[in-house]
Amino acid sequence: MVSTYRRLEHRDATVRLTHAEIGSHPEAETTVLLAPDAIGVCRSDLREINGTRHLRRDFGHEIVGTVVSSDPPGTVPTGQRVVLDPHPAVGRTSGFADLVEIWGSRSDVTAALVPLPETSGTVRSVFVEPLACVCHCLGRLDSATQEAGADPIGPVAILGAGMAGTLMATVLDTSSVPVTLINRSRGRLSFLIDRGVLPPAALHTADGPLGPAVPRVIVATAATDTGLLDLAAERVTPGGVVLLYAGTRPGQTYAGVDLDSLRREERTARITRAGKSFHIVGSHGATREDFVRAIHLLDPRTPGRQELPRRLDRMVTTVLSLDESADLLNRLARGPFMGKAVILPSPSPDSTKGLGQ
Repeated sequence: MVSTYRRLEHRDATVRLTHAEIGSHPEAETTVLLAPDAIGVCRSDLREINGTRHLRRDFGHEIVGTVVSSDPPGTVPTGQRVVLDPHPAVGRTSGFADLVEIWGSRSDVTAALVPLPETSGTVRSVFVEPLACVCHCLGRLDSATQEAGADPIGPVAILGAGMAGTLMATVLDTSSVPVTLINRSRGRLSFLIDRGVLPPAALHTADGPLGPAVPRVIVATAATDTGLLDLAAERVTPGGVVLLYAGTRPGQTYAGVDLDSLRREERTARITRAGKSFHIVGSHGATREDFVRAIHLLDPRTPGRQELPRRLDRMVTTVLSLDESADLLNRLARGPFMGKAVILPSPSPDSTKGLGQ
């Protein structure tokens, strides 16, 4: 087995390709060596580069990979295809790499590695982790709707046409749930129309006509602010639900509510704003059940679900090698980007089988 490998690391807001030696983690109950087959670039990776991400550090977490080894042997089967769940408390190295070292308790390490069927497309499967978070969010929306006594089949408005908001809108649209996706600028919406991800009638700019208020609103931007929450308050009907998925910072408040703790602890508060009372609800993370559901949704053999994976394939704009990726991440971290960039550490003839199937 090789003892050195390539990996991307960031320091002082700059990403560099480095060479690292496989480390020793004698304090850990379990260690696993994972070889990524594909890694998706997430907005939170870029915020981490820029130093604007709070609390979490998950550089390169949308990983589709194959287990190379585990200690004790057999903890995770060698050769097992997996996706990374970044939520269990494990230690690990950068995910943008030829190899990823993962260590921690046996239960946490095995929880962090979700088995992936051999039939799952490599590139397509980078959507499993963000889609799992979306599944968790939409499940939280359903339960909050029921608790609030709001309309359980009513339309949903989503604020923010980044990856999370787009995934939410696409899941709902392909499930025949009425949905509108609202964004501050036109560029992202035009991208989604051009790529055939969502129908034009579902896409609106925040400064345009938005129609009547709806019983359920999701704030799905990378970071939230008072202006976005005021827009959500305008869009929701009295007694409805505003679900907060967007990033928050410690100490951030709205209408007297600590937003960061509400989101991370998945609490509910009733507030009054814009002349109406409504529920604001937090959503954070994903469970193993959410990952299993995401894998199921991406399987084109799932009855009635062939359209969703096809639309997500159209979101992939860039597929490139690890050698080219430092320049890409540095560029993306300095400006807006659309779609999904995917990094292939070791491109192979079947590495793009997730596209178009």
